[in-house]
Amino acid sequence: ISYLRDVGFGLCGLVLLSTLMMQVSAIAMSAWLAFWSTHQADFSSSQFLLISGVIVGGNALFALLRSFLFALGGLRAARRIYDQLASAVFNSPLAFFEHTAAGALINRFGKDSNTI
Repeated sequence: ISYLRDVGFGLCGLVLLSTLMMQVSAIAMSAWLAFWSTHQADFSSSQFLLISGVIVGGNALFALLRSFLFALGGLRAARRIYDQLASAVFNSPLAFFEHTAAGALINRFGKDSNTI
């Protein structure tokens, strides 16, 4: 739940919505092909290509939007988690720094940033 809060519930909703729309457009393409295969005589090749192109274009747009929003959410969460880590370390008592090597702190920050 805290990761979702760091990403933002609104952004999570947009990621889910764009994923849903991507799946709907993929299903629409399958439905269109099934419909067209039984009604080929009713559509010219240009009409078929136009309708297929619109559906495929919509699918690509939703896939791109989902990827962008997912990456944005990950970056937003990473920044907030990193800020919380830095705040916790910088507000630690002096005894923490006397017992913890500077290299260990640097490695921890670097490893956490790389993992996120």
